[in-house]
Amino acid sequence: MSPDDRTAAAPPDRDRGNISRWSIEHPYIVIAFYLGVALLSVLVIFFQMPRRMMPYVESPMVAVISMMPGLSAEEMEIYFSKPIEERMVDLKNVHFVRSTSQEGFSIVTIEFWYGTDMKKALFDVQSLMNVVQADLPMTGANLKPSWVLAIDPLNIPVLSLAVTGDGYDGVQLRTLVENEVVNRLKVVKDVYSVVPFGGQKLQMQVVVDRERLAAYRMNLPDVKNMLDMQNVSRPAGTLTYQDREVLVRSDFRARAPEEVAAYPIASIEGRTVYLRDVAELDATVLVKPELRKPCSALRAATPGGTLPLHGRSPSSRIRLRRLSPDPGGPGRGPRAYFDRADHRREAVRAAPDGV
Repeated sequence: MSPDDRTAAAPPDRDRGNISRWSIEHPYIVIAFYLGVALLSVLVIFFQMPRRMMPYVESPMVAVISMMPGLSAEEMEIYFSKPIEERMVDLKNVHFVRSTSQEGFSIVTIEFWYGTDMKKALFDVQSLMNVVQADLPMTGANLKPSWVLAIDPLNIPVLSLAVTGDGYDGVQLRTLVENEVVNRLKVVKDVYSVVPFGGQKLQMQVVVDRERLAAYRMNLPDVKNMLDMQNVSRPAGTLTYQDREVLVRSDFRARAPEEVAAYPIASIEGRTVYLRDVAELDATVLVKPELRKPCSALRAATPGGTLPLHGRSPSSRIRLRRLSPDPGGPGRGPRAYFDRADHRREAVRAAPDGV
């Protein structure tokens, strides 16, 4: 074979696998390929890919909430916040631990590093709290066990209702909301939880006379301990008769000031000392602000409080019909003052103007 023949045969070997040359020689196939990719992208974007105005990012925070009525902010920090903080630092992947203590209320926030399995982290915090409970004070009837919950921006209510009623005072309306309205809202489809707050609640006030208390050689902790022992509800066994078995429960929880006044608190020289001998009792309205409350203007206009509704999913759409008043009773009904769906529509409508 001559050199010229070898030179003429070389180009076919060099052009083998040349994508650019093949694309130039077959333009319609290349154009069809890119059109197909573009069409597939449009279909995925508009029909398959989820769209959200604010994409969800899992929160890495867990909170431990403790409530103990009657303790000051300093006592809540010493007896609750500090012991819980000291134990929570032993968890893995903890970024920082902080706490907030108020009168009768403590919240310890644990933040983990992003990327941590939050389901496992929540379980670890709950397991550790079972051990921490032994370090927390036991105060009888005032004891409210600490509970653990995940801090998530999606936990805000999807709908909040403000309840008003003509002819109802704050206490009656709050009682009506707790006993009737809440139960009716819980059966609505896609409603996950309904928690009333605001309004007014009754409390039993015990005003102790120190001079009379000192005459019986007693102090305030003695009175408190006896009240905790008397104001209880506990199982009392079972009664069996032939083929029947009845569970018995002793319920001595306070229902009226007269019942509490008759509590025995001591025995001095063979004489029983009752609470009415050293204190005055009165049923009054609880004036202490609750953990969550609406703004002052809304609170003044809604003596019955508000009802935040949590949906079962972030996109839940809850439809409610107006609660019809009882025949012959004073008119009442909830009105929505915050609807996340309305907020979302307004935000989307205003987005072009912001851009």
